[in-house]
Amino acid sequence: MARNFKNSRPLFATAAKLNRERFNEILRKAGKDVITDKAFESADRRRSDIGKLQQTIFFLQLPAFIYLVLLISGTDVNLNMFGITATKNLREALIVISAGLGLWSAWLNHQVDVLESILQAKNERLAKGNADTLNVLNTAYGLEKFTIPKPIDPMIGYSTLQAAAVVVFGLAIVALILLLTVTVAAVHYFTLLDIYRHPNFGPLFTFIVISFVVLADTITFSWIAIQSGILPYANRDRLMRLGKLYDTDPQKAQSIVRQMMQQHLGKGWLRRSFTRPTIPPVD
Repeated sequence: MARNFKNSRPLFATAAKLNRERFNEILRKAGKDVITDKAFESADRRRSDIGKLQQTIFFLQLPAFIYLVLLISGTDVNLNMFGITATKNLREALIVISAGLGLWSAWLNHQVDVLESILQAKNERLAKGNADTLNVLNTAYGLEKFTIPKPIDPMIGYSTLQAAAVVVFGLAIVALILLLTVTVAAVHYFTLLDIYRHPNFGPLFTFIVISFVVLADTITFSWIAIQSGILPYANRDRLMRLGKLYDTDPQKAQSIVRQMMQQHLGKGWLRRSFTRPTIPPVD
């Protein structure tokens, strides 16, 4: 039955939220005797070490990326890295380094996200539902990325100007992330295009370089989307409810299925061809 129709609408959630809920449940079942404070201290130290490593990767990647930008802009520049003068002949090596460091950075970001989810789950258990306590604990661990001052007096609220500033700030952050993403993708694309048109090495090596960069960038961006983006998950709640309804009230369950099929047949032929019937809400 599950193969013939969609069990429900998709559930949208971030990977960080799902990880936090899962770790919270694990901590609840395990108890303090199994997962002690030393485990959380180790997670916090590991997160700090990864942060230092990410800074190193950034400062290694920055000169190579700037060189590629200058190169595709037509600027003749010699870049000295590790005692080696980087001319156009090192273009292939630098873009491979740039793509490889980007892939490594994405993997480290995933580790940081998981460690932060563990620490946030611990803080949620310590806060016991108190939002202010949770905010203090997360801020102490550096888990609150942006902390907006909140008045203690309930009679004092944010002004229109403050609300507008927050909206502008949020939109600017989103625009900056999109700009950086498009810039990185564009620089790699035009560099690969230049490598394809004017290779410094043979066809085989050129093919290997282009393939590696394309695959590395694809893995990096898709991995970031999976770990950081809001993606749909399959929600089987309605399917389970319908299955239980077949046991308790088969006639009502069959009526729901008939209603579902009528709604599906009411669609246009194109939608019917590429979609499946969707289970309506089951009480």
